[in-house]
Amino acid sequence: MIEKWIVSVQDGRTEDYSAIVELYQRRIFIYCCRMLENEQEAEDAAQDIFVKAYQSIQSYRPTAGFSAWLYKIAYRHCLNVLRRRRLQLHKRALFQPDKSVESPEEIVDRQLFSPPLDSVLKFVGTSCRSERNGQAYYPAGGLDEYTWREFGLYQRIHCTKSNGSNWS
Repeated sequence: MIEKWIVSVQDGRTEDYSAIVELYQRRIFIYCCRMLENEQEAEDAAQDIFVKAYQSIQSYRPTAGFSAWLYKIAYRHCLNVLRRRRLQLHKRALFQPDKSVESPEEIVDRQLFSPPLDSVLKFVGTSCRSERNGQAYYPAGGLDEYTWREFGLYQRIHCTKSNGSNWS
């Protein structure tokens, strides 16, 4: 039966190809699903496979079974899809910036647009006041040249000395 449809399609009666597609469509789709592990890609691949099979049906010879010939086309097509997918992943990895390294632009943005230490100290300074005069302890030269870590260390040392509190 299948051989009759193939000969008919080879002779130019293209409407008989729909019977071949109906017979193998589900099988090829399942095969592609297993190879590609993606239902949408498998659906697209199955359509492409039947187009390729139609375009090269003139080269089919009945020495091997038609299903073997069709599955060979499906196998090669799915391998190509997998290769393209892997290549796209490699390309994305090459062109995505390394998140662990801060670019010069990011450094400048962080320095320019981070909240100034003085404005934040309104909240932090209230937790470290001298019991004698109610004043917060800030470095004498201002806060602009200190990092958060340095300021935290400064607050820890001076608050502990003046209040007798233990921040540990």
